Amino acid sequence: GGTQVGVAMVAMTRGGELWAPDGDVFRPERWIEAAENDERFKEMCGVVDLVFGYGKYTCLGKGIAWMELNKVLVEVGAPEPLNP
Repeated sequence: GGTQVGVAMVAMTRGGELWAPDGDVFRPERWIEAAENDERFKEMCGVVDLVFGYGKYTCLGKGIAWMELNKVLVEVGAPEPLNP
């Protein structure tokens, strides 16, 4: 036997000072806001890395998820081409 250790991902990705005060709200623009503060952005990326795993245990969909996230950030931050 051995000891199994687990992590509560809901608490990691929604709670604490990093995601406060609206951690339960879907708000992708929080990543744009965090990009202005390099330290906060690094902390947020570190938490997301925990969700996807690391090394040989990395989630196979991690690259696709990051691509989708980047597409969302571009769409949220892009000006309207017909109304500049």
